[in-house]
Amino acid sequence: MNGRATFARIDLAALAANLTAIKAWVGGRPVLAVVKADAYGHGAQLVAQTLAAAGADAFGVATLDEALELRAAGIEHPVVLLGVLPARAAAEAVAAGIEVAAYDRGQVEALAQAARAQRRVARVHVKIDTGMARLGVVPQDVAGMLVGLAGVEVVGLFTTLALGADPKGSAGPLGKLAEAAAALTRAGFSGFKVHAANSAAISLNREAFLDLVRPGLLLYGVRPEPEVGPAVTPVLSLTTEVVQVREFAEGLPVGYGGTFVSRRPSRLATIAMGYADGLRRSLSNRAELLVRGRRAPLVGNISMDLAVLDVTAVAGVAVGDVVTVVGKDGVESLGAAELAAIAGTIPWEILTGIGRRVPRLASQGAR
Repeated sequence: MNGRATFARIDLAALAANLTAIKAWVGGRPVLAVVKADAYGHGAQLVAQTLAAAGADAFGVATLDEALELRAAGIEHPVVLLGVLPARAAAEAVAAGIEVAAYDRGQVEALAQAARAQRRVARVHVKIDTGMARLGVVPQDVAGMLVGLAGVEVVGLFTTLALGADPKGSAGPLGKLAEAAAALTRAGFSGFKVHAANSAAISLNREAFLDLVRPGLLLYGVRPEPEVGPAVTPVLSLTTEVVQVREFAEGLPVGYGGTFVSRRPSRLATIAMGYADGLRRSLSNRAELLVRGRRAPLVGNISMDLAVLDVTAVAGVAVGDVVTVVGKDGVESLGAAELAAIAGTIPWEILTGIGRRVPRLASQGAR
């Protein structure tokens, strides 16, 4: 770790405070904290342990490996596998006590068989397709997918809202979810929790709160819509270092392809971060980073491991100076949402794209 110049610092106090703010916003409803994709790039084990101590009720992941990672980290809370579980992995999921998204009769049969063989119960959250056209079962087929399968307990019924932030746009999907709940009840199932609200719906659509909520991005301090929703604080800051500073004459091409050519005598600083670390190549010649409290433009194409800043207008930049990619430096700040807008993507992709070789360091206050 001492050989690395690039770090992601995770503010655990901000993370816990964000959970508290979300719980208050949704009226104390249970929170299923979504920690898939390595907790949106923040470090799943560290995040889950912090949120468990702060009052999270359950955790959501996308794969069985992610679920087992939480168990290995000592997480005893309910862990819900919200994504794909192939039938061949049913026995392992049941053995670890993982709650599973159910979306296919063959998959549920495999869970039931594994549960009976282990003398356990397979707990499932039935995934209803209400308009995403991805994973799930339509309401009219939900009872037929489940009836007659000993060893399976339905503990949840859920959907993903394609238009979660739009109350009008989600009215139809929420109606379909209610239809599926009624069908399950008629088939003799009871006691299951119905859930639909992701971060966007938590912020803007109280009709979607239902029995529990599933915040992801909000937990990490990024609001899908600025100034709307619970007051949260960014949890992650991402920094690197200047590793070389050089003076160059006018007319110098920079980086692969020479996409930038200096238009004046320039002072250029090489930084120890590239697209393999999460500095997206689409930010080349478009974004600015922070150094010595000032913004400095990225020039030339970002490489896998390195990038270049034009620091001509920033006095005193030297080797070892901290460069802020996400976070604050003096009065200036850069957020994942700003970088996403420049790169033509979304904050989720910026955060989950931070490379695994970037150490995540716990702190009680991000830069």
